[in-house]
Amino acid sequence: MFDCFDQQIFTMSRSITMRDLHAANRDSGPVEIRQLATSIFIVGWATGGLIFGTIGDKWGRAKSMALTILIYGDMLPA
Repeated sequence: MFDCFDQQIFTMSRSITMRDLHAANRDSGPVEIRQLATSIFIVGWATGGLIFGTIGDKWGRAKSMALTILIYGDMLPA
């Protein structure tokens, strides 16, 4: 459920974000930049799925979910 939710948030906010980042171009941003942002998102999504899927198999889903919340919430000590 959370995987699909963050993808939908990214898809809905991508055009607004690209427009804000490229203020000179009032379009929704150059196509190449949008494609690169989407590609990076998909690679990160797949990598995180592999890493945290393995952690979830070893530690259990509840502990791996707590770890992802700590990472996303930037609550881990530096």
